[in-house]
Amino acid sequence: MLTCREVSRLISDSLEHKLPMSIRFKMRLHLVMCKNCRTYEMNVHIMRDIAKNLSDIQLPETAKLSDEIKARLEKIIAER
Repeated sequence: MLTCREVSRLISDSLEHKLPMSIRFKMRLHLVMCKNCRTYEMNVHIMRDIAKNLSDIQLPETAKLSDEIKARLEKIIAER
């Protein structure tokens, strides 16, 4: 039986790629019995959906970064 720690990692992994059927089965079996992991899985999916929808939001002009700030950030990133 998988532990909660293993299941939480698998939930995250499943967002990036399809898990093997045997692993999915073990994870589902754990989720049937563990309310905390079911809640965690639900929250992960909700956060993923929210993050996907953020790109659709149009920010007001006052909330956008100025060209000067963008240039400073790009310089900092390039230096790393």
